[in-house]
Amino acid sequence: MDIKYLELGLIGLSSTLDSEDPIGTARGWFSGHWPCAIIAAYYFCRDNPIEKGVDELISKQADQVISKYSNLFSVQNAEKNINGENKTYEDILEVLKDSLSRYMNSGHNVIFGTYALKVISENKDLASPSILNGIFKLIDYFKYKPGGVDPVKFFTNENNSVLKYNDDQCLIKYIFSSLEHGQRLEEHNRILFDGHAMTHGHALTLLTNLGHGSITKLGYDAHRVHLAENRKVQLKNLVNKELTKNISFDHPFTKAFWERDFQQYDRQWEYGHTFKYLFTFYDLVNQIKELKNKRILEQQLAYLI
Repeated sequence: MDIKYLELGLIGLSSTLDSEDPIGTARGWFSGHWPCAIIAAYYFCRDNPIEKGVDELISKQADQVISKYSNLFSVQNAEKNINGENKTYEDILEVLKDSLSRYMNSGHNVIFGTYALKVISENKDLASPSILNGIFKLIDYFKYKPGGVDPVKFFTNENNSVLKYNDDQCLIKYIFSSLEHGQRLEEHNRILFDGHAMTHGHALTLLTNLGHGSITKLGYDAHRVHLAENRKVQLKNLVNKELTKNISFDHPFTKAFWERDFQQYDRQWEYGHTFKYLFTFYDLVNQIKELKNKRILEQQLAYLI
C-alpha cells in the first residue's frame, strides 16, 4: 500500500475529536476507529507475505472507509489544530502515560496513542505541527475522561483470575489463550472474545518495540482487568449454543479472502475491526517465541471477523 494511507491515518486521528460524524461526536473518541483501521491495513500489507494483488484489494477497501468518512480524513480539518504551543512525539508519549494504567474504553486510549506513535516514529516527515497537536489533544482527552477501572481497586475486590504479566511474552500468551477458548455463541453470531483485548494488548507490545518498555509495564494491570472482565462475560454466556457461522476459509494473505464484499458482513468491517484484528493477530504471531496452535487460533480469528 502507498504511504499516503499512513498520512491519512494520522490526519484522521488528529481530527477525531472535531469529527462531524454522529457516532464520533456523541462519544467523543469513537471516530478514531477508522483512521486506526487505515493504519492497520497498511502495516498488515507491509509486514506479511501476502499474495501479489492483495495490497491493491485492501487499498480499495481502505478507500471505501476514507470516502465514507471523508470529513474525518480532511486536511482542512487537521489544520484547525494550528494554534498555541506545538506538541511533539515526546508530549504525546507523556500524556499517554497518564491514562495507560487505567482500564477504559476497551483500551482505545492505548490503541489510538500507540498507533500514532508508531507511524510518527517511522515517518517523522508526515507529522506536521497540526497533526501532532491534534493527536495530543485526542490522547489528552482520555486523561481527563471520567470513568474507567483502577486495577488496584479491581484486584483488591475481585478474584485474581488473570495472573500478573512478567513480560510481553506472557501478555501475548494470555491473549492467545483467551482467543483459543472463546466460545462461539448463537445469540451474538460471533465468538465470545473481545477482539479489543487483543488490540489493546498488542498496542502495549508496540510501545515496547518502539523502545518504551518501561511505559508498557504501566499498562499491564489495566490489560489484566480487560481480560478478567471478558471472563466474567464468558461465564454468563456458557449456556448459549454454538452456531455455525458462514466464514471464509480463505487465508487473509490470499486474494480470495479480500475479493468478497465485506460490507455485507457484520460491524467488524463497519468499525474497521477487520483490518485491526488481522494486523494485530499476525504481528503478535510474529512476536511470540513459541506457538503450537496457530491453525486453531486462525480458525477462531476467522469466526471473529
